[in-house]
Amino acid sequence: MRHSAILLLLVAFVATIFVTNASAQDDDKKKKKGAGKQFVNSVLRPFKKAELTDEQTKKAHEMIKQHSEKIMGLQKEANNILSDEQKKARRDAAKAAKEKGLKGKKANEFIMAEMKLDEATVEKMKKASKAVNEARMELQKGVYGLLTDEQKQKIPARRFGGKGGAGKKKKKKKDDG
Repeated sequence: MRHSAILLLLVAFVATIFVTNASAQDDDKKKKKGAGKQFVNSVLRPFKKAELTDEQTKKAHEMIKQHSEKIMGLQKEANNILSDEQKKARRDAAKAAKEKGLKGKKANEFIMAEMKLDEATVEKMKKASKAVNEARMELQKGVYGLLTDEQKQKIPARRFGGKGGAGKKKKKKKDDG
């Protein structure tokens, strides 16, 4: 009786470890899948108003899958330029810029000044950022190429090298003369 109780406890203990390990692996898979889904959503976000068909969405996902490894590799290189201390300084400076109400170019200039980086590091960051942006733009231009003319009219085409689209239109000034 005592041996069967010990054996039962041992089996329960091993089963608990197995289930815990399996759920930890599932959590890791979900995190990786979530990161991939986030990337797909960020690439397709500009095309939301175009209302892609199921076939277009499938082709877009294939394009994303082909380009994602390259883009993620470039992003990883860009992320490794700064040390952990420099990354912390960047987060702190970004928080300060937000509190001051700075946005866009002014916020970026403020953050760079606060980080006090040497010129070589700044140049590396610019080159890495440019490489990531170019690869991403190439991907988005490919997705843009899948759209019909009607769909292209629904989104700001200037981002993708197209003409027209639903971008901001300048108001014509009336001549008083």
